[in-house]
Amino acid sequence: MKTLNNPRGELKIRHGTVYSFPVHLHTYYEMTLYRPFCGGVLINGERIPIETVSAVLICPADFHEIVVEEPTDATFIKVGFNGELFGGNEPDVSAVLSNLESEGFGVRLFEELLRESGDRSYAEQLIRTAVQMIVRRGKSVRPVAMSRSYRIATECAGYLHEHFREEMTLERAAKHLSVAPQYLSGVFKRTLGVNFSAYLIRLRLEYAASLLRGGEGTVTEICFECGFFNVSHFTRSFRGAYGQSPTAYRRGAVASRQS
Repeated sequence: MKTLNNPRGELKIRHGTVYSFPVHLHTYYEMTLYRPFCGGVLINGERIPIETVSAVLICPADFHEIVVEEPTDATFIKVGFNGELFGGNEPDVSAVLSNLESEGFGVRLFEELLRESGDRSYAEQLIRTAVQMIVRRGKSVRPVAMSRSYRIATECAGYLHEHFREEMTLERAAKHLSVAPQYLSGVFKRTLGVNFSAYLIRLRLEYAASLLRGGEGTVTEICFECGFFNVSHFTRSFRGAYGQSPTAYRRGAVASRQS
């Protein structure tokens, strides 16, 4: 993963192989080019099959999930960025553009982003072009009606995304949102399909995996950087989520980069 920082916000650009990933949301925009795979992407509960080369734009606070129904070697190129890049004209709905040609303009945009991500200004131009293409030519995804329970759940998820590396409890999040812990626990599970603590651990593990892929820091340092307070607990949780220890995961990521 390549990450660029400046006052306009953070850009995250990476590529990899498609695997299932449970329901979640981001506080930033996410734009992904998928090669065809058996399964699809669920956005606000609407299933979008990825039967052709497709570009998917996810707006902040839209719940989404990746479902891979059988082993696949399909790949993706994923770009995360903040709305400030659009100067107040950012898209307000998620969208999917299917039937892209494997060597066509849309695919080349994403490949160019991956190659030239070190040039911030150029990367921003490419992102704006790709987003306009998806929004203008793609299918919009209807946002979920913003009920009070949905709003509370999304605000809680956003709060966790910003503070997951800190000491975090259901009670702290509930106090921040001015609701009772029992109420927050219930609406969070009903809306996301996963309980508060499992979602929090998932965020920490996802961040840990990104640090391990980057190759910097010891496993112990990464454990504490991600919000865990016990190395044994971190190692068990990571192995349960990724099927291998943090050390083995890093070794595989380094070998993949060198191949």
